Amino acid sequence: MTFLPCPLTEEELRFYLATEKNAYVDFIGQKQSLQTCSMLLKKPTELHHIIPLHAKGPDVAWNLVRLSKSDHQRAHELLSKVYQSPCDLCALRFRQKHYRVAYQLRIQLSHFSQRVNQNGFWNSQTQSLNGKKGGSVKEEKKRLTYRQKVSDAWKPILNSQSLWYYKKTGFFMEIPAFSCFLPADVALTLLSYPAFGLSYTAKPQSLASSLSRVVNQKRKSASGWVLMKTN
Repeated sequence: MTFLPCPLTEEELRFYLATEKNAYVDFIGQKQSLQTCSMLLKKPTELHHIIPLHAKGPDVAWNLVRLSKSDHQRAHELLSKVYQSPCDLCALRFRQKHYRVAYQLRIQLSHFSQRVNQNGFWNSQTQSLNGKKGGSVKEEKKRLTYRQKVSDAWKPILNSQSLWYYKKTGFFMEIPAFSCFLPADVALTLLSYPAFGLSYTAKPQSLASSLSRVVNQKRKSASGWVLMKTN
Protein backbone atom coordinates (compact mmCIF):
# COMPACT_ATOMS: atom_id res chain seq x y z
CA MET A 1 0.00 0.00 0.00
CA THR A 2 1.21 3.53 -0.78
CA PHE A 3 1.30 6.10 2.00
CA LEU A 4 1.05 9.87 1.82
CA PRO A 5 4.11 11.62 3.29
CA CYS A 6 4.03 14.58 5.66
CA PRO A 7 6.70 16.92 4.24
CA LEU A 8 8.04 19.61 6.56
CA THR A 9 9.95 21.51 3.89
CA GLU A 10 9.65 22.27 0.20
CA GLU A 11 12.76 20.18 -0.45
CA GLU A 12 11.14 17.13 1.17
CA LEU A 13 8.08 17.51 -1.05
CA ARG A 14 10.23 17.86 -4.15
CA PHE A 15 12.18 14.74 -3.22
CA TYR A 16 8.96 12.80 -2.73
CA LEU A 17 7.53 13.90 -6.08
CA ALA A 18 10.82 13.05 -7.79
CA THR A 19 11.20 9.57 -6.31
CA GLU A 20 7.64 8.27 -5.81
CA LYS A 21 6.12 6.54 -8.82
CA ASN A 22 2.32 6.37 -9.00
CA ALA A 23 -0.54 7.84 -11.04
CA TYR A 24 -1.20 10.72 -8.61
CA VAL A 25 2.44 11.88 -8.48
CA ASP A 26 2.70 11.65 -12.27
CA PHE A 27 -0.48 13.72 -12.62
CA ILE A 28 0.78 16.42 -10.23
CA GLY A 29 4.12 16.53 -12.05
CA GLN A 30 2.38 17.11 -15.37
CA LYS A 31 0.24 19.90 -13.94
CA GLN A 32 3.16 21.60 -12.19
CA SER A 33 4.95 21.82 -15.53
CA LEU A 34 1.97 23.80 -16.90
CA GLN A 35 1.74 26.35 -14.08
CA THR A 36 3.29 29.10 -16.21
CA CYS A 37 1.40 28.15 -19.35
CA SER A 38 -0.68 31.11 -20.59
CA MET A 39 -3.49 28.77 -21.61
CA LEU A 40 -3.90 27.54 -18.03
CA LEU A 41 -3.81 31.06 -16.62
CA LYS A 42 -6.70 32.10 -18.88
CA LYS A 43 -8.97 29.40 -17.46
CA PRO A 44 -10.72 29.51 -14.07
CA THR A 45 -8.51 27.58 -11.64
CA GLU A 46 -8.70 26.21 -8.11
CA LEU A 47 -5.95 25.69 -5.56
CA HIS A 48 -5.23 22.07 -4.69
CA HIS A 49 -3.12 20.87 -1.75
CA ILE A 50 -0.64 18.33 -3.14
CA ILE A 51 -0.46 16.65 0.26
CA PRO A 52 -4.03 17.16 1.57
CA LEU A 53 -4.72 18.97 4.82
CA HIS A 54 -6.40 15.84 6.21
CA ALA A 55 -3.05 14.05 5.74
CA LYS A 56 -1.31 16.89 7.66
CA GLY A 57 -0.06 18.55 4.51
CA PRO A 58 0.99 22.17 5.22
CA ASP A 59 -1.14 25.06 4.03
CA VAL A 60 1.74 26.84 2.31
CA ALA A 61 2.47 27.97 -1.25
CA TRP A 62 4.91 25.15 -2.06
CA ASN A 63 2.24 22.55 -1.23
CA LEU A 64 -0.29 24.12 -3.60
CA VAL A 65 -0.87 23.71 -7.31
CA ARG A 66 -3.42 25.49 -9.52
CA LEU A 67 -5.77 23.14 -11.35
CA SER A 68 -8.79 23.50 -13.55
CA LYS A 69 -12.08 22.35 -12.00
CA SER A 70 -12.00 19.04 -13.89
CA ASP A 71 -8.33 18.46 -13.04
CA HIS A 72 -9.03 19.23 -9.37
CA GLN A 73 -11.71 16.54 -9.39
CA ARG A 74 -9.29 14.16 -11.09
CA ALA A 75 -6.67 14.86 -8.41
CA HIS A 76 -9.06 13.80 -5.63
CA GLU A 77 -10.07 10.74 -7.65
CA LEU A 78 -6.43 9.65 -7.94
CA LEU A 79 -5.80 10.36 -4.25
CA SER A 80 -8.74 8.15 -3.29
CA LYS A 81 -7.54 5.32 -5.55
CA VAL A 82 -3.77 5.41 -5.04
CA TYR A 83 -3.78 6.13 -1.31
CA GLN A 84 -7.18 4.57 -0.51
CA SER A 85 -8.13 7.88 1.07
CA PRO A 86 -11.77 8.02 2.27
CA CYS A 87 -11.46 11.79 2.84
CA ASP A 88 -10.63 12.35 -0.82
CA LEU A 89 -13.36 9.94 -1.89
CA CYS A 90 -15.80 12.09 0.12
CA ALA A 91 -14.47 15.26 -1.57
CA LEU A 92 -14.79 13.57 -4.96
CA ARG A 93 -18.43 12.59 -4.35
CA PHE A 94 -19.28 16.17 -3.36
CA ARG A 95 -17.67 17.44 -6.56
CA GLN A 96 -19.62 14.89 -8.58
CA LYS A 97 -22.78 16.11 -6.79
CA HIS A 98 -23.43 12.67 -5.34
CA TYR A 99 -24.55 14.38 -2.16
CA ARG A 100 -26.31 11.46 -0.48
CA VAL A 101 -23.23 9.25 -0.74
CA ALA A 102 -20.95 12.15 0.20
CA TYR A 103 -22.90 12.96 3.37
CA GLN A 104 -22.92 9.28 4.36
CA LEU A 105 -19.13 9.19 3.93
CA ARG A 106 -18.79 12.38 5.96
CA ILE A 107 -20.80 10.84 8.82
CA GLN A 108 -18.68 7.69 8.69
CA LEU A 109 -15.49 9.77 8.74
CA SER A 110 -16.78 11.74 11.72
CA HIS A 111 -17.63 8.58 13.66
CA PHE A 112 -14.30 7.03 12.70
CA SER A 113 -12.38 10.12 13.86
CA GLN A 114 -14.25 10.17 17.19
CA ARG A 115 -13.55 6.47 17.74
CA VAL A 116 -9.82 6.76 16.97
CA ASN A 117 -9.34 10.01 18.92
CA GLN A 118 -11.63 8.88 21.75
CA ASN A 119 -13.73 12.04 21.69
CA GLY A 120 -17.41 12.84 21.22
CA PHE A 121 -19.54 9.77 21.83
CA TRP A 122 -16.39 7.65 22.37
CA ASN A 123 -14.96 9.88 25.10
CA SER A 124 -15.01 7.94 28.37
CA GLN A 125 -15.37 11.10 30.47
CA THR A 126 -18.39 12.18 28.45
CA GLN A 127 -19.90 8.73 28.77
CA SER A 128 -19.29 8.78 32.49
CA LEU A 129 -21.01 12.16 32.86
CA ASN A 130 -23.94 10.86 30.85
CA GLY A 131 -24.24 7.85 33.08
CA LYS A 132 -23.49 5.44 30.22
CA LYS A 133 -20.15 4.30 31.63
CA GLY A 134 -18.52 4.02 34.98
CA GLY A 135 -15.93 6.56 36.10
CA SER A 136 -12.24 6.23 35.30
CA VAL A 137 -11.46 4.34 38.54
CA LYS A 138 -14.26 1.85 37.91
CA GLU A 139 -13.18 1.48 34.29
CA GLU A 140 -9.58 0.76 35.31
CA LYS A 141 -10.75 -1.94 37.71
CA LYS A 142 -12.75 -3.49 34.91
CA ARG A 143 -9.70 -3.54 32.65
CA LEU A 144 -7.59 -5.20 35.33
CA THR A 145 -10.30 -7.81 35.84
CA TYR A 146 -10.53 -8.49 32.11
CA ARG A 147 -6.74 -8.73 31.88
CA GLN A 148 -6.74 -11.52 34.45
CA LYS A 149 -9.19 -13.43 32.27
CA VAL A 150 -7.12 -13.10 29.08
CA SER A 151 -6.24 -16.51 27.65
CA ASP A 152 -2.67 -17.78 27.64
CA ALA A 153 -2.67 -17.57 23.84
CA TRP A 154 -3.20 -13.79 24.00
CA LYS A 155 -0.48 -12.99 26.54
CA PRO A 156 2.56 -13.37 24.22
CA ILE A 157 0.78 -11.22 21.63
CA LEU A 158 0.04 -8.43 24.12
CA ASN A 159 3.54 -8.63 25.61
CA SER A 160 5.41 -8.85 22.30
CA GLN A 161 5.48 -7.12 18.95
CA SER A 162 2.86 -8.57 16.60
CA LEU A 163 2.33 -8.24 12.86
CA TRP A 164 -1.15 -8.29 11.33
CA TYR A 165 -2.03 -8.54 7.63
CA TYR A 166 -5.22 -7.15 6.08
CA LYS A 167 -6.01 -9.37 3.09
CA LYS A 168 -8.34 -6.99 1.25
CA THR A 169 -5.69 -4.31 0.66
CA GLY A 170 -2.42 -6.13 1.35
CA PHE A 171 -1.72 -3.80 4.30
CA PHE A 172 0.57 -4.81 7.19
CA MET A 173 0.11 -3.33 10.66
CA GLU A 174 2.82 -3.70 13.29
CA ILE A 175 1.68 -3.44 16.92
CA PRO A 176 4.53 -2.72 19.38
CA ALA A 177 5.04 -4.84 22.48
CA PHE A 178 3.06 -3.79 25.58
CA SER A 179 1.16 -1.13 23.59
CA CYS A 180 -2.11 -3.05 24.07
CA PHE A 181 -3.38 -4.11 27.47
CA LEU A 182 -6.41 -6.10 26.29
CA PRO A 183 -7.57 -7.83 23.08
CA ALA A 184 -10.05 -4.97 22.70
CA ASP A 185 -7.08 -2.58 22.47
CA VAL A 186 -5.69 -4.65 19.60
CA ALA A 187 -9.10 -4.42 17.91
CA LEU A 188 -9.12 -0.61 18.31
CA THR A 189 -5.60 -0.43 16.84
CA LEU A 190 -6.67 -2.41 13.78
CA LEU A 191 -9.78 -0.24 13.49
CA SER A 192 -7.51 2.82 13.24
CA TYR A 193 -6.63 1.69 9.70
CA PRO A 194 -9.12 3.76 7.64
CA ALA A 195 -9.62 1.26 4.81
CA PHE A 196 -10.87 -1.22 7.43
CA GLY A 197 -12.29 1.00 10.18
CA LEU A 198 -14.67 2.87 7.90
CA SER A 199 -16.21 -0.35 6.60
CA TYR A 200 -16.53 -2.08 10.00
CA THR A 201 -19.85 -1.29 11.64
CA ALA A 202 -19.88 -3.62 14.66
CA LYS A 203 -18.47 -2.79 18.10
CA PRO A 204 -14.72 -3.22 18.83
CA GLN A 205 -15.62 -5.98 21.30
CA SER A 206 -17.07 -8.02 18.43
CA LEU A 207 -13.83 -7.69 16.51
CA ALA A 208 -11.84 -8.63 19.62
CA SER A 209 -13.94 -11.78 19.95
CA SER A 210 -13.23 -12.70 16.32
CA LEU A 211 -9.52 -12.00 16.78
CA SER A 212 -9.49 -14.34 19.79
CA ARG A 213 -10.55 -17.18 17.51
CA VAL A 214 -7.59 -16.41 15.28
CA VAL A 215 -5.21 -16.22 18.24
CA ASN A 216 -6.54 -19.54 19.55
CA GLN A 217 -6.12 -21.03 16.03
CA LYS A 218 -9.82 -21.75 15.64
CA ARG A 219 -9.94 -19.79 12.39
CA LYS A 220 -7.39 -18.30 10.00
CA SER A 221 -8.67 -14.73 9.79
CA ALA A 222 -11.05 -12.28 11.44
CA SER A 223 -12.81 -9.66 9.29
CA GLY A 224 -9.93 -9.91 6.82
CA TRP A 225 -7.10 -9.72 9.41
CA VAL A 226 -4.48 -12.48 9.67
CA LEU A 227 -1.95 -12.79 12.48
CA MET A 228 1.42 -13.14 10.77
CA LYS A 229 3.90 -13.39 13.65
CA THR A 230 4.89 -12.26 17.13
CA ASN A 231 8.38 -11.32 18.36
